[in-house]
Amino acid sequence: MKSLNLIPRSSLKRLGLAALYIGSALAWPEPHGAPSRNVPRDDFPLFNPLPSTDLNTRLIRCEYPSMKGWTYSNKKNGDWLKYVGSKPGDITEYNIDTDNDKYVPQGITRKYHLEVTDESVNMDGTMFDQAKVFNKQYPGPWIQACWGDDLEITVTNKLKHNGTAIHWHGIRMMENMFNDGVPGVTQCPIPPGSSMTYRFKASQYGSSWYHSHYSLQYADGLFGPMTIHGPTSAGYDKAVDPLLMTDHLHSSAFEEYHKELEGKPPLMDSIILNGKGDYDQTGDLKKKYRTVLRPGKKYLLRLINTSVATTFVFSIDGHKFQVVGSDFVPIEPYVTDHIAVGTGQRYHIILEGLSEEEARKNGRYWVRTTPAKGCSKFAPGRGTDDRTGVIYYNKDDGWVYLVITGKKLKQLSSQVAVAHPIHLHGHDFVLLQQSMEPWDSTKVNLKLENPPRRDVTLLPAGGFIVIAFKPDNPGSWLLHCHIAWHVSAGLALQVLERKEDLKALTVNNPDFDFMQENCRRWDAWHSDKTNYWNPSGHFQDDSGV
Repeated sequence: MKSLNLIPRSSLKRLGLAALYIGSALAWPEPHGAPSRNVPRDDFPLFNPLPSTDLNTRLIRCEYPSMKGWTYSNKKNGDWLKYVGSKPGDITEYNIDTDNDKYVPQGITRKYHLEVTDESVNMDGTMFDQAKVFNKQYPGPWIQACWGDDLEITVTNKLKHNGTAIHWHGIRMMENMFNDGVPGVTQCPIPPGSSMTYRFKASQYGSSWYHSHYSLQYADGLFGPMTIHGPTSAGYDKAVDPLLMTDHLHSSAFEEYHKELEGKPPLMDSIILNGKGDYDQTGDLKKKYRTVLRPGKKYLLRLINTSVATTFVFSIDGHKFQVVGSDFVPIEPYVTDHIAVGTGQRYHIILEGLSEEEARKNGRYWVRTTPAKGCSKFAPGRGTDDRTGVIYYNKDDGWVYLVITGKKLKQLSSQVAVAHPIHLHGHDFVLLQQSMEPWDSTKVNLKLENPPRRDVTLLPAGGFIVIAFKPDNPGSWLLHCHIAWHVSAGLALQVLERKEDLKALTVNNPDFDFMQENCRRWDAWHSDKTNYWNPSGHFQDDSGV
């Protein structure tokens, strides 16, 4: 794996950050999160995150029992909590301008329990009998919390032949490397029959996902949505459930991986949205994901790309929308009619339903999730229809129906260079430069004024990116391509950060002690070759992450 070129410190003095150039020349050889205790309601902030989610989802309640003298504030966009007591401290408001690297509200502890099992799942009309899922459902349960909550998520491995480790995508994990969930980097895998409790603070807010980081498991279905409720940069009336866009194979990713090593990347079979697809294109609306909207109302849509290897372009015919958040970062709203979402990336968008008069002109508008050219590979002969859903404006009762499903797209040439969605663990980073041209150190043009901040960005095919981040989080953090085939083939590296401080985190640390015990259990399971899926062969043929 090639080394990274550092940008001169003088170029970054104003930012106070460490920067990396990443070029595409890199080679690769409680189930519902219930509060942990009941508390009074009258002397601290306690509220449902407004507006409420749609009717398909259990509401959660934000609670800050230790924050006496504070109140919920929604007077303007971006507000969250405000101090109204008589003894203010260092900070009197929590809003989108708050530096959440320094200041985080103190919420409650929410506990979730996840079981990892082998299952048969029918996602798109074709039975997939090698799925790996959470809690016997696909996608996994929606994990919800409020800004500042502590999460305790116990994962029990009931797989027959695989260890597992779960990564909480985009979570900062400040001084908390041992809960990042990367086997071989931050922990040993959880062996079958064992459990592990991950503990971390929701210091950011927005939408993300959790997924197995053990080999190719998430490509077989082991992922789910995660939302940390917090302030937003623009108002809306209601929010709908997270919208998970993914690609799907009708065979296990473990069986298909050899094609990547042979230079012929596997071809995906269909597009799945929130667990539903229509592989045979029957047009049966009962098979499709649907939710209900009202004309003229503003709705928050949470877009999450959980794909194996596909960048999607999301759009809705006849509509524009506001983009108000990217990854775990609220942004200055801007209006567009489409948005590219790379693997691992998330966007919050606000969609305003048409007026009843406008809706009557047509009554139906296609939702499109188009795989981006050069960033997707689908099996041939499966059509090129990118109309993956439809909005209906019901003329009788004034409701809007959002119906979304998946279609298959044509095979793209295997010779086309692909963009790589690059994800950094343990940090947000700022994107200082992104270019489709080859790296040339004499032509650096860094954006130092208000650069975009996120935890996944696209490395253009044949081009480069320059990212910067504060090296303030002791640990070993993975930097990798989020195309499952590529990270399994080795397109990843570790950033070892603040080595001396990391040593201190191993002293009198229950999480570190548990990691050692988990490694002993893993070694015991792994040493018995009868546990292998192929006892006469080797155990692993990829990077393991």
